[in-house]
Amino acid sequence: MRKRKYYINQILSLLIFICIFTYAILNAYGYKLDFRRMKVVSSSVLDMSTNIDHIDIDTRIYLDNKIVANKTPINLRNIPIEYYILELRKKGYYTWTKNIQFDDVRVTSYRDIYMLPLDYKNTLNLYAKDVDTFIVSEDTEKIAILKKDKKTVLINNTKTSEITKYTDTSTIDLIEWVDKSNLKVESKNDVYYYNIEKAYKYDEIFDIDNLITWWGSTKNEKKLVITNSNEIRNKKTNKLLARFMNNIEEAFYINKGNTVLYTTDKDITLCDIDIENCIKLNNKDPGTKINYIENGKILYFILDNNLYSLIL
Repeated sequence: MRKRKYYINQILSLLIFICIFTYAILNAYGYKLDFRRMKVVSSSVLDMSTNIDHIDIDTRIYLDNKIVANKTPINLRNIPIEYYILELRKKGYYTWTKNIQFDDVRVTSYRDIYMLPLDYKNTLNLYAKDVDTFIVSEDTEKIAILKKDKKTVLINNTKTSEITKYTDTSTIDLIEWVDKSNLKVESKNDVYYYNIEKAYKYDEIFDIDNLITWWGSTKNEKKLVITNSNEIRNKKTNKLLARFMNNIEEAFYINKGNTVLYTTDKDITLCDIDIENCIKLNNKDPGTKINYIENGKILYFILDNNLYSLIL
C-alpha cells in the first residue's frame, strides 16, 4: 500500500512538473492558457514610457477602461490578441488615447509619450514687444529679434540674459544666423554680416570653414517634409503621416522624435507620432514662424506682434 502511494505521488509530482514546465515554455514564447475558453492562445507585449524622466507611479494605463498598470515605464506581457482602447491617465495632465490591435508578431511599443499638463499655459511668458520676426541661433543660446520698426535688432543671450542692441539706418528685410557669433543682415540697400561679440560690421565672412560647418543644421533633420501644402510626410521614408483641410506651414519632430509640433496659418498644435492625440497649444500671428528649443523645452512664437515663450 505504501509502495503504491509512493508511485502515485511520484507520478503526480511528475505531472505537476510537466504542467509547470509546459506553462513556462508557452509563456516564454508568448502563449497563455485561456481558462474561459479552455484553450492555449497567443498573446502580445506592450512596452510604454512617457517623457517624464523618472519612474512615474502616478500614471495609470488602461485597456478598455480596465487598469492594467500603475506606473511608467512598463513592459506588459501576456496581453490577449484583440482590439483595445489604450489610455494613459495622469492627474493634472491630458489623457493620451489610442485605438490599437495587438498581434503576436511584434512588441507594441510607444516610447516617450508626451504628457502635457492641463495648466501648461501658466508658463506663458511675454518675451519681447513690437516684434516683426525672430531667429534662434543653432546653439540655442542667442535669440535675434527684429523689431517692428525694421531697423532695430535685439540679440538676447538666453544664458546670461544680456541684451545687445544693433540699429541700421536702412530698413532691414531679413536676419539669419551664420554661426553663433555672426548675423547675416539683408537691408534695403545692402547685404552684410554683423559680429555680435565684436559689435563690428563686415562686408563678408572670412571664416568659410566655420560657415560651412554651421549649416549642418540639426533643425533641418527634425523638420518633416510637407507637400501640397496640406500634407505632413516623414522626411526619410516619405510616408504620409496626415492630410488636413487647412494649409500646413511648418512641422517638426520634437521629444526625441516621438512627438510632432506643427503650425497652420494661425494655430500651433502638438500631436503624437501618428498625428493623433492633438492639442492646440496657442494661436499665433499669420505667416510667422515658431521655434522649439529641445534642450530647454521652450516654444517661441509671435502673437499680436509680441514674442512669447512657452515651456512645454
